[in-house]
Amino acid sequence: MRVSRAGGKNLSRWELDELLAKAALLLEAAATSDAINGGMTEPTVRLHANGEYTSDKSFQQTVIHPFVAAYHQEEFSRAADRYGELYEREPPGDRRPVNDIYSEATSTRSTLSLGLRQTRRSMDSES
Repeated sequence: MRVSRAGGKNLSRWELDELLAKAALLLEAAATSDAINGGMTEPTVRLHANGEYTSDKSFQQTVIHPFVAAYHQEEFSRAADRYGELYEREPPGDRRPVNDIYSEATSTRSTLSLGLRQTRRSMDSES
């Protein structure tokens, strides 16, 4: 799997998964830091022997998660309400018999091909 079109190392699936996991961990740590620095949660971070950490997530659980869920639910509901519009048909306009449409198309084509033939003949006569 190539990461950059401008060169670079080919990543294996395992390396890409590891990279994405580290990016997710970095974003989580940044969110925790913002909550602590903003005074929204207690400044307590517990480090565990396996390298993981935990902190107070009550602000995310009581404010952020419900807000995001409600926002997406509202957006989904608006889209679902308009879903039927995708399948509405407008009443047909003026209908014409197929023969009329076909005869117009063939007369236009024959006029066009006649003009091309005349142009070709004049070019051939000039050379």
